[in-house]
Amino acid sequence: MKRKIFIPYPLTPNQEFGVFKYDFTPSIIKQMRCDEYGFYHSKGEEIILKSEKDKLTHLVQGWDLGNGNILSLHKKIIECADFYCESNQTYYVAYTSPCSLGKEELYTIYLYSIPISDKNEEVFLNRENNVFDCYEPQQVFNLGVNGNLSFSQVGADVFLKWQSKSYSSAAGTKSYSYNLIDGSIYIDSSNLRESTCRCISKVIADNTASHIHFHKFCNDEDLYVCVIEPVAKERISPAIVVCLGGPNIPIPNFADSCSIYERFRQEGFFVIIPLRRGIIGISPEWTNGINNNVGTIDVDDILRGVVFATTEYSKVMDINRIGIYGASYGGFSSLLIAGKHNETCKFKAIVSHCGMSDLERYPYECYGNPSDVMDYYAGNEDFLQKTKDISPYNYIRRWEIPVLLVHTIDDTSVWFGQSVRAYNEGIKYGKKVDLILAPGPHSYDIQNGKHLINLIVEFFFNNLTH
Repeated sequence: MKRKIFIPYPLTPNQEFGVFKYDFTPSIIKQMRCDEYGFYHSKGEEIILKSEKDKLTHLVQGWDLGNGNILSLHKKIIECADFYCESNQTYYVAYTSPCSLGKEELYTIYLYSIPISDKNEEVFLNRENNVFDCYEPQQVFNLGVNGNLSFSQVGADVFLKWQSKSYSSAAGTKSYSYNLIDGSIYIDSSNLRESTCRCISKVIADNTASHIHFHKFCNDEDLYVCVIEPVAKERISPAIVVCLGGPNIPIPNFADSCSIYERFRQEGFFVIIPLRRGIIGISPEWTNGINNNVGTIDVDDILRGVVFATTEYSKVMDINRIGIYGASYGGFSSLLIAGKHNETCKFKAIVSHCGMSDLERYPYECYGNPSDVMDYYAGNEDFLQKTKDISPYNYIRRWEIPVLLVHTIDDTSVWFGQSVRAYNEGIKYGKKVDLILAPGPHSYDIQNGKHLINLIVEFFFNNLTH
């Protein structure tokens, strides 16, 4: 019998839950047109999502979309590993979870040991019989940003292994082994690697190409903006602002030849990337500055970065032809700017790729525990009250520019219904808005992904080059 973890009650044989297993395709096909690449395009009419079973779509509170189970933990599980030790009849569970905001160690490891007499005995995590409520963690590790959890057994010894890195250090990634039997811990110094977190100095050093420029302004702050010059310049060229995802995300490799930055550049656009608060690799204070301030201070950073760039490049950049693009959290940022803050930079077109639009519903339409999402975005304040000011959905009536919403149907980080809902609201208010639904998860790693990028580029080309 396969052991079941993080489920609310025993499952009957072959029983499956619905939610994201619902097939919305028949409903989508009836209302949207499908092109040769398998992308569904809106027809300017409201889209009503229903499953094959004709049930209205919604998610169950606490649903773990990563493994199809329901959480009752108060914390969001980022990664989980489990192991049953025959010799001591103990079941071990380790998971990473975000720790208290404001600390550098974003992903903390919690290790539990649960005595089980029968290896086929099922372990349940639920409000009625929550084993994690009954047992204190055997160990809690706050050594850095922890991940890549795994268990192994050598003879009578059982080891929990993981890797840890620091966002504020160039020390690299360390590999750890913890002996669950005797409590000893080992650091594998032979496996030190370059940190996946790219600090700003290294990013600047690596991006020596003549078309990539980093600017630091506001001497009392760590605000940087990256400006990428287009390949084929007009006398005065248009620009696309890219809002980065996350909100906590390492500084990307802007020189990547396969990146969307390079694609925009190849099409004749300047690319402006403000390194707003929350970005990892500048300083711990800068990274943590977004905590409990999403949708406010980070948006201000983005707008200040754009104002600086457009002023600095005013002789070669057309300030009247600027678009804004963002994916995931970047999509949220771009949507919020388009509705609430567009008087500052007067963007002419916007693309949101897998972005959140309705923060009041988002906690119930994403991976992880809603309470964790609420705490992350609102801190100790009342979540619903705070989201009234920062939810893009509440400002759709103020859209005055063309909007393209792109979303992947199998996205479990931000449910595609977030974009459908924004599209419907835009149609309601008579806005110029289009929606493209594509197969695939929360990323560009989808079938015919390059063709989806083509559609995004075409949208900007049509709205910024005429």
